[in-house]
Amino acid sequence: MTDDLFNLPEKPLFSCESSGFHIYDGAQAKGAVGLNALKGLTPLLTLQVGPSNVFETRPLRVVKRHEDVVSVMCEGGITVDLDFDALAASKSSDAGEFVYVAGLDRANDGLGYILKR
Repeated sequence: MTDDLFNLPEKPLFSCESSGFHIYDGAQAKGAVGLNALKGLTPLLTLQVGPSNVFETRPLRVVKRHEDVVSVMCEGGITVDLDFDALAASKSSDAGEFVYVAGLDRANDGLGYILKR
């Protein structure tokens, strides 16, 4: 993914799995529902769970979406906010609010978060 190439599809489908957070184009699901909707589809974007990645713990569910910002509840009471307009990520937890040190194009590179001022 590069800064100027990824946009959320008009009808995104989100999948939270132990390995990461996946975004699919819902228009390609062709009327299928439930688990069948994703069968055979290739994700447009995969954000992997890993140390110091945007997702450091397993994503559980999308809790909010407003335009190009998607909020994802993760294990450990962490909420990750993905801003697809700014291509940025932030997270909040009991420990505070943090911003990912790079853009979403480097979300799987393990660059970590810094405390938000």
